[in-house]
Amino acid sequence: MRLRPDTDTAASEQVTARLRGFAARSGLDLVDIYTEHPHPYRPSAFGELLQALCRPDISTVVIPAPEHLSEFDGIYQAMRALIEIETGADVLVMSHTTEATP
Repeated sequence: MRLRPDTDTAASEQVTARLRGFAARSGLDLVDIYTEHPHPYRPSAFGELLQALCRPDISTVVIPAPEHLSEFDGIYQAMRALIEIETGADVLVMSHTTEATP
C-alpha cells in the first residue's frame, strides 16, 4: 500500500486490517504487507514486493485500490502488467471486489 505524507497511524492500521480480512475471506495466506512510505531514504516497497514474488509459493498480490500502485491510471496499468507478466502473479484489487478504500 502507498501512504500519503499526512496519513496517520490509525488510517494505516485500518487499511492493514482490511487487507488481512480480505485475504482471509478470499482464502489467501497473507505473507507480508509492503508499505510505500513517502520518505526518500527508505527502500522501495514495490521493489521488495517484486523480489518476494520471485518465490514460487507466492501467486497473488492484493492492493486496497489502484491508487496504491499509482495515482495515474497509465502508470497503475504498467505496474500491474509488470507484476502479472513478469512474475505470473495475479493482482486483486479490493475496491474492485467487495470493499471500498478509505
